[in-house]
Amino acid sequence: MAGFLIAALERARRWAARIIEFGYTRRARRISIALAALLILYGIFGFVGVPIVLRHVLSNQVAASLKRPVSVGRIQFDPYRLRLEIDKLHIADRDGSSPLMDVGHIHLKVSWTSLFRFAAVIAEVTVDRPDLHIARTAPQTFNFSDLLEAAPGAPAPKPAPAAGTKPFRFAVSNIRVRDGDIHFDDQVVGVKHNIANIQLRVPFI
Repeated sequence: MAGFLIAALERARRWAARIIEFGYTRRARRISIALAALLILYGIFGFVGVPIVLRHVLSNQVAASLKRPVSVGRIQFDPYRLRLEIDKLHIADRDGSSPLMDVGHIHLKVSWTSLFRFAAVIAEVTVDRPDLHIARTAPQTFNFSDLLEAAPGAPAPKPAPAAGTKPFRFAVSNIRVRDGDIHFDDQVVGVKHNIANIQLRVPFI
């Protein structure tokens, strides 16, 4: 038993010596510099680039898709902890003056297991102070009815995926909605309804 331990320690010492020796080589220094540069570039893109790209997408592509103005306050992303923070998300109605939805704060935490499972794994989602404004402008028409209708000239819906095709995989856990409000303005009968202080928790989807 003692001989086995001595041999194992000797092999470990040799491996440690080789690693230390490799650490002093020019190749090791180049690899270290390249890894450090990639880590720095990843951090810069995460902290600076992701908020810029996300703001552009929300204010342009999302706004164009909804046909409504979209604005957002502060956006922060931590690329090392994979945490996204969004403040004051505002979606206006089609007239641009009245609101459709306001969200005080959105917190989203992505799990690193997304890389290993090849799927979107969201570990936490917290939506603070969502405020939804719904209006019925006609017996069968609401202020969001256009979002449910296919636009003229829009392409036909994609056919169902063929048998054996893998669907998009995702998992969302720890979903929380805090202090939500829903305002319903029934303009047809001239009555307004309000649901306040909505608290919702969903373990996972």
